[in-house]
Amino acid sequence: MFDYLATVIVSAYNHERYITECLEGLANQTFKNFQLIITDDNSTDSTPRILKENQEKYGYQLILNQENVGLSASLTNMAKNYAHGKYIFICASDDVYMPNRIEKQVKYMEEHPNFAMCYARTIRIDLESKIIGKDSFQGYKSGYIFEDVFLRKYNLGICVAMKSEVLAELGYYRPELLAEDYYMNCKIAENYEIGFIDDYLLKYRVAPLGNKRDPWKLVESHRKTVEMFSYRPEYKQALQNWELQSGALIAPYKKYKLKALKYLVKNLFITRGKRNILYLYDIAKGLFTRMWEIKVS
Repeated sequence: MFDYLATVIVSAYNHERYITECLEGLANQTFKNFQLIITDDNSTDSTPRILKENQEKYGYQLILNQENVGLSASLTNMAKNYAHGKYIFICASDDVYMPNRIEKQVKYMEEHPNFAMCYARTIRIDLESKIIGKDSFQGYKSGYIFEDVFLRKYNLGICVAMKSEVLAELGYYRPELLAEDYYMNCKIAENYEIGFIDDYLLKYRVAPLGNKRDPWKLVESHRKTVEMFSYRPEYKQALQNWELQSGALIAPYKKYKLKALKYLVKNLFITRGKRNILYLYDIAKGLFTRMWEIKVS
């Protein structure tokens, strides 16, 4: 039924500085028999040239978008029309796979056929590829974890492997959503069990959000996902969590300080739980942080 056990999908955009390191990480995998598909989403830097020059060396299928269609649309196109693997791996073009990532996650999924997806820990690296931190959260779970995912008690992150047939069944990614991973994690968690691997399998590159995208566009995408599950009993709590977490994210940006202040005042006397109280503190701290130099369009 499947030509490969794994398909790795890379959607690249303006990552000329990091794409070669990303390709090397994939080439160094201990698991070799996987399909590699890369698309460039109409980059304005030299990323397309680098990808064309390295295609024969690394042996990947390359799709060059003639216009920028966005990450969700690119991922859906590749997963729906080009992928032939039993399991789908998504790879950001500035991240780096640990050498045993594909092998370990494929093995885990093969041993746990009841799981539709599995996730693992990440190591954070900076713009110079230096390690700046490791995921040490102790509350990760396996099983039916929709409430945890929807309420964002923890983030499954991008170190996931999912069954391609489940991705197809759920209709792939929503093109209008910037935060495609939160939506898909919620959809899978609502319908299936998810497994956790307690190992570090990905180096995730951290950059100031304002350098990548408008932070408000990101939090708006999260809100749209929350609204899609308004029929769930966890909806009201998810909406409050969204306001607190979004407020903490946007508070340092001059353009959004009034919005953050609104969320702070609205939730100041109704917030319960240590975690959400800490978000209130982060909003307050962000409001007084002098990040005036950060400009977002």
